Amino acid sequence: LCGSWTMVTWCYVLGFVKTYCVQDGLARYLFLLWLQLVLQPMHGIIEAVSVLYALVYVGTVTRSFHVVEKEVVAESPEEEAAAGQRSRVGRLSCEAREVGGGSVYV
Repeated sequence: LCGSWTMVTWCYVLGFVKTYCVQDGLARYLFLLWLQLVLQPMHGIIEAVSVLYALVYVGTVTRSFHVVEKEVVAESPEEEAAAGQRSRVGRLSCEAREVGGGSVYV
C-alpha cells in the first residue's frame, strides 16, 4: 500500500512540476503544490468515478461514435469556390501553421 501511494504521489508531483513554474511566484507555487498533495484523495475519487462512468455508460449505452466535420474557412473568394466544388468527405487533415512563434495544428 505504501509503495503504490508513493508512486501515485510521485506521478502527481511530476505532473505538477512539468505544469507550473516557480518564476510565476514562489508563494503561489508552494500553495498550489500543497493543494495538489492535500487534495490528492479527491483527485483519486474523481478519477475512479470517471472510469466507472465510462465502463458503465459508454460500455453499455454508446455503441457507436459520431464524426463531426471540420468547418473550412476560406481566406479568399477563389478558395471558397474551390471548397464548394470539392467533396466534404475526406478533407480532414492536420496542417502545421506558425502562430506566435510556435506550431499549431489545424
